[in-house]
Amino acid sequence: MDAGLQAERTALAWRRTQLAFFLVAALSMRGLLHHPALTLLISLQAILLAVFIAHGQPRRYASHLAALTSADLVARPVSILLLSIHVSLIALTALMAVLLSSL
Repeated sequence: MDAGLQAERTALAWRRTQLAFFLVAALSMRGLLHHPALTLLISLQAILLAVFIAHGQPRRYASHLAALTSADLVARPVSILLLSIHVSLIALTALMAVLLSSL
């Protein structure tokens, strides 16, 4: 396996994650008639996360590329924690929308 491609694979994984958030935002708009507030909250969070990923991508790619030569890559736990919290909030908001529609 070519170690030089690790930064490329990481960048592609983040790009797929960004596209997935845009897809979540677009698909959540289907619930706009039933739960407008929850739908807008889900869409807004997903779009903000996608923009956040796009904004940090050049810095992330450069740090991964530099880490290949120095073997000194440090994860950013705050970013990982914030992303995890926001994904959980999107899931909880979607769950609330589903549960409210079954009442």
